[in-house]
Amino acid sequence: MVNPKFSRSIKDLKGMAKVIAERNMEKASPAFFRFQSKYQVKEVARLKNDELPFVVGDRVQMIRGPERNKIGIIRAIYDNGNAYMIEGLGGSEKFVLPRELWSEGHSKPVVTVPTPVHYKNLRLVTKIKEEDGTEQDVAIHSIKYEGTYFDHHTNSVRKIRRAAHDSSIVIPYPRGEPVKPSKEMLATPADVADERTHFVTSILDSPVPIGAMDQIRNPYSRFRRIKDGAKVTAQDLRKLAPKTMPHSPATKKLLESLAQLPKKHTVPFTKDIESFIGHEVEKGLQKRVAEETAALASYK
Repeated sequence: MVNPKFSRSIKDLKGMAKVIAERNMEKASPAFFRFQSKYQVKEVARLKNDELPFVVGDRVQMIRGPERNKIGIIRAIYDNGNAYMIEGLGGSEKFVLPRELWSEGHSKPVVTVPTPVHYKNLRLVTKIKEEDGTEQDVAIHSIKYEGTYFDHHTNSVRKIRRAAHDSSIVIPYPRGEPVKPSKEMLATPADVADERTHFVTSILDSPVPIGAMDQIRNPYSRFRRIKDGAKVTAQDLRKLAPKTMPHSPATKKLLESLAQLPKKHTVPFTKDIESFIGHEVEKGLQKRVAEETAALASYK
């Protein structure tokens, strides 16, 4: 049995002991794991995607480092580090990836991973129209959000981005790739998809044919429902039923008075009643079909 003194996890450690344990774990981990942890921030300081200043597709400018003033396009968000993967900026690193971690399409053990860039080292770049109608790239020092609008391209409500120094400058969001139209030969026509093919004939008939039940539910499944399951025997009833206690004089008198009351007369469920109910249900269904047909005709 492991001594509890040595079975504590890193989250249970505090102070310098936690720092030393994290350093030792980082040294023992592979290179691709050390690369990820190098750019991570504490969970308390991590921002959500809607709290980050930029989105995927934005053009940004590097404001620090050897690549200062260079412009690139954001291709991905590194959530654990409040950073972005930028095309053409930040550089990249190569690692030997174990075969167990290969994804679809990998053919070589060496992979190239882009280096994340923190959002504080970036500045948003947008195009602004001049008085003569030409467009010019402008680096926005800081942005602010004022109001919301409905974006038809993403089908969602988004915040309006504006330049902090001039509210009249609205910074549009990048548009994603347009949805490719489906081929007419492979798509189902709208009138065929909207056509109603099932009509309820009787409330007593099942909407699923009896012969199709085996295709919907596996009769040989070990999770099948057993209609004739375990039955309770007379011996089980004697064990489970509570013992009968003698009635008090008041209870005996009440039971005798109840026994003298006339029994309720119940009307038997005959074929005539069944046919009457079926006829009324059929009339209601026909009325509903007529209303739906008239409603569909009004939209055409």
